[in-house]
Amino acid sequence: MKNKNYILSLLSILMLAGCQGGKVSSTSQETSSSVISSTVISSTTSSTVSSSSTVSSSSSSSTGVQYSTDTDLLISEYVEGTGLDKAIEVYNFTDKEVDLSEYSINQYRSDFVPTVTVPLQGTLAPKETYVIAYEGSCEEVINKADLLDIGLYFTGKNAISLTRNNKIVDIIGYIGYAIDYAKDMTLVRKVDQMYPRHDFDEYDWIRYAPDNFNYLGDATNSCTPEELLAGPVLEERYTDLAEYPIADNTLGAGGAFRVSIKNNIDGDTTDLYVENSTVNPRNFMHNQSYYGTDGGKHWLRVRYQAVDTPESYPGNIQEFGITAKYYTAFLQNKADQIYLQSVLGDSLVCNYGRFMGYVWAGTDTLVNYESIKRGYSTITFNFHYDLTSRDIPYESYMYNAMLYAKRNKLGLYGEKDPYWNYDTNTSYCDNGKNCENMFETGKPF
Repeated sequence: MKNKNYILSLLSILMLAGCQGGKVSSTSQETSSSVISSTVISSTTSSTVSSSSTVSSSSSSSTGVQYSTDTDLLISEYVEGTGLDKAIEVYNFTDKEVDLSEYSINQYRSDFVPTVTVPLQGTLAPKETYVIAYEGSCEEVINKADLLDIGLYFTGKNAISLTRNNKIVDIIGYIGYAIDYAKDMTLVRKVDQMYPRHDFDEYDWIRYAPDNFNYLGDATNSCTPEELLAGPVLEERYTDLAEYPIADNTLGAGGAFRVSIKNNIDGDTTDLYVENSTVNPRNFMHNQSYYGTDGGKHWLRVRYQAVDTPESYPGNIQEFGITAKYYTAFLQNKADQIYLQSVLGDSLVCNYGRFMGYVWAGTDTLVNYESIKRGYSTITFNFHYDLTSRDIPYESYMYNAMLYAKRNKLGLYGEKDPYWNYDTNTSYCDNGKNCENMFETGKPF
């Protein structure tokens, strides 16, 4: 069992004695992320420490930071709540008890020297966790903590390292830079990525809502790695809201209602017939070009939430534009039922007057997600955490899908567009040419 030490760490006591207001004094300057080379923050080949055995080796960087692969622990959760709730969880991935006195949690600003160091205390049993929390956190976090510290107050910009004998053995964030990598969110390490690293890799982590403490102290996930990659499912609690998809005719209520295809505009925009008689677009759509009636049915133009595919209309066809459009159509055409879901708590329409929402091909295929996972779309959004599947926000699935597409060089991130003529830098489908949908035919274009 874990030792519950609900006391201030030695460092905190010293801080209270020698610092005004208990704050750490630091002269380090924060660095704008706009001046950081993308190679610094997008590594997909991070140094990894094997979890199967302990290897005694160490190295130093040009910044004077020392690293080691000699560790029995790793960081397994990071909580950056919306208020004062801050916590770090470490996990003993070995089959032996670990003496924690050799380990510390370190917090950085925009320098390579930690501004806060929290020595760990006691011992940690095999396959158990140890939680270090900010002393001012809420009761739920404090009750799960093994150690409280008054100095461990971080934002999504602060790198956090786990050190053993003053050498870094695992890290989250980017030492030396003040980059928003985890603001207002809870990061839980994937159960199949339990490997300490010397370079932070976003793909190791699942992004949960900022005040989700369900997994703190457990080193578990709410879904399997296979379920995470398969994407979200449309849960019944949202289809039960089918008759009430709109809140005050201005904000989405998160309900999903039946629709059918009228016309595919491109990969991220579709005209849909409304199959639910209680939903009338006239009540909330403002641009008359994007809604109406056809054959007695209401229809509306939908812009897919978070998705931004290349253009594919005549005169402005971009690389992967036709591919993205055809893939969207393929997913919809093979579905027995199609649902449109509003974004909970957000505006129903975009600046151009189109309905903003999630389009489901059945209840197990979110078209928004699949387009990103195939590398046919970039992501454009501020994170929304309210709509979830298996306790994970939709847009966390989509962020993970983007990382998956990038690391596998899919679509826009490394593949050749089958509908693109790279000699002329134009589409084979331009000038009114009707190209077959290779996803429908099952044959290469």
